[in-house]
Amino acid sequence: MCILIDTCIISSVFNSTEATHSTYKPIKDWILGDMGKLVYGGSTYAEEIKPLRRYVRIINILDKIRKVVKVDDRRVDTEEKWVKTKTPKRFDDPHLIAIITISECMLIGTKDIAALPYLVDRKYYRGKIKSPKFYTGYRHRGLLDKRNVPTKYRYQIKYGKRLTRKNIEDEIKDCLP
Repeated sequence: MCILIDTCIISSVFNSTEATHSTYKPIKDWILGDMGKLVYGGSTYAEEIKPLRRYVRIINILDKIRKVVKVDDRRVDTEEKWVKTKTPKRFDDPHLIAIITISECMLIGTKDIAALPYLVDRKYYRGKIKSPKFYTGYRHRGLLDKRNVPTKYRYQIKYGKRLTRKNIEDEIKDCLP
């Protein structure tokens, strides 16, 4: 499943007109080109991404080519409630910890540096979940590797005659202004 993209950077990942696109473009390239997948789930994430309709459309396009893993909303919501009881009120991303816990995702793309101490703290995770690694900039592109993909999600898309990487990139561009 690979990477949980925090909604604060999703436009930078997919929109080439964003000022910080070059910083996060390797995430898009990895998802489209290799074993990379986008993971998401839960009511909070859905509410955060809802106003970003064009990125919801992009997620739907990626889902068609098996590049998305949608985690069960109810399980994420239940885990998020537990995480909220453990984290301070000032931490506003308990849903990210919940998605990591349920999905076993090993990588988060974010620019929210203030959230990192909470996201890395093992006391907010139940079970044998490892603390995730963080893609916060271009220097972390080495993390975009199959070693950070849980084995249960390691399958690649096989592009065909009608379904090419270029076609998918064109569909994504059509979603953007």
